Amino acid sequence: MPLDVRQWTCRSCGTNHDRDVNAARNILAAGLAVSACGDGVRPPRS
Repeated sequence: MPLDVRQWTCRSCGTNHDRDVNAARNILAAGLAVSACGDGVRPPRS
């Protein structure tokens, strides 16, 4: 998908998607995965 497409509607389910909202959610998730001292807060994968 070209970068100039900022929003789109899923052909399968009809859900509207916004590229900027998705980016904000990804940034929030990455920030929540790191504690104040920089260590990860998730348990290591086995």
